[in-house]
Amino acid sequence: MYARLTPKYPQIARIAHVQGEVVLQCMIDEEGNVGELQVDSGHPILAQSALEAVKQWKYRPFHINEKAVAVETTITVTFHL
Repeated sequence: MYARLTPKYPQIARIAHVQGEVVLQCMIDEEGNVGELQVDSGHPILAQSALEAVKQWKYRPFHINEKAVAVETTITVTFHL
């Protein structure tokens, strides 16, 4: 991975002492950009922050036979107080 922005902990989640994991399903394109992104599981208060951060992540392109290809992956973002 080239760049990884840390998600901001939502203030409402801090106040409510909400923590845990948000699991995202993600497509990474041939250039290493995050494309399709959806929440698989996790607390709704945390999910939006996870989505906003991961949308900005940048990966090294994945290659098969020296050709860059898109890949699907699972990303887990952990929030803890």
